[in-house]
Amino acid sequence: MKLIGIDVGYSAVKALDGKCSCLFPSVVGTPVPQATFAIRRDQKALAVSGNGHYTPVGETALLQSRYVSGRRDPDWVLGQEWLALFETALSEFCTAPLTQVKLVTGLPVADWNQFEAQLAGKLKQTFAFRRVWREQQRVEVKDVIVVTQPYGALLDMALGKEGQILHNEWSESRVGIVDIGGNTMNLLAVQMLEEIRQLTISDEFGLLHALDEVRDELKRSFSRFTPETHEVSEWLAAGSFRHGGKSYDIWPYAEPYLMPLVDLIMDKFNEVWRESGRFDAVLLVGGGSAVLGRYLKSRMAGTFANVAIGADPRWANVRGYYKLALREFANA
Repeated sequence: MKLIGIDVGYSAVKALDGKCSCLFPSVVGTPVPQATFAIRRDQKALAVSGNGHYTPVGETALLQSRYVSGRRDPDWVLGQEWLALFETALSEFCTAPLTQVKLVTGLPVADWNQFEAQLAGKLKQTFAFRRVWREQQRVEVKDVIVVTQPYGALLDMALGKEGQILHNEWSESRVGIVDIGGNTMNLLAVQMLEEIRQLTISDEFGLLHALDEVRDELKRSFSRFTPETHEVSEWLAAGSFRHGGKSYDIWPYAEPYLMPLVDLIMDKFNEVWRESGRFDAVLLVGGGSAVLGRYLKSRMAGTFANVAIGADPRWANVRGYYKLALREFANA
């Protein structure tokens, strides 16, 4: 039995099984009759339909497809694009003809309230697909837990490597989790691992809209250059991008569009978490925190006593999912 933590976000898909991990953009390309030839066998092209056509996913979609889509509406959770991304993540860990798995995944706070039960039911089935360079496979999902994405990040701090509850501030006091994703910002307030509902919200602004503006700025600034928003996200994580054989610092092009997002996030903090003195600690996680975390931490320093940026914050929720899988499924 394989245990996996998977997060299918608006910006990126992340997953790990304790031994290895995968990360790729949340984009799906136009189905093609066959995959392109390459001697490297890490193409993310997946045949999931009866007609045998391959659906390029992630980096492969950005490279090979003329039309790619990355949904930004909540209803995508139960759609074919979401499932194609999910199945591709499964295929990164499951290579045998038949694999049984138990997994933990997550949703933004608002989406969890609406879709948690439906998603758990839809994922508990046998998935059949064919990955490039492989024969037909089946993955039988035996059990599923769906939590909120920020709660996964909390569990990364509150649970140990074997899934045991640690005795620390994250498990024993009132803390806040700020999860800035591609299309949502989640504020989670928790006391002794129990969610405080009236202080927990999900707002539909995230990093992707600001990255759209950075993308457009790069188009204006460089000739014959039409980057995708998901590429801009990767360049911000790396700190630079390439054009015409040269490397450029991306921050001068991005800063004018990212700082207004910092202002919006701070306004939401002050609106929802007015009694900041009741929080023992606040953790900044998600892809947005990887980019904006140092600015938010500086702005919050006068309001919250203990503000931390999660270690490799893009991965915080998935690490928590996997620890919860160990806790709930390892001995089941």
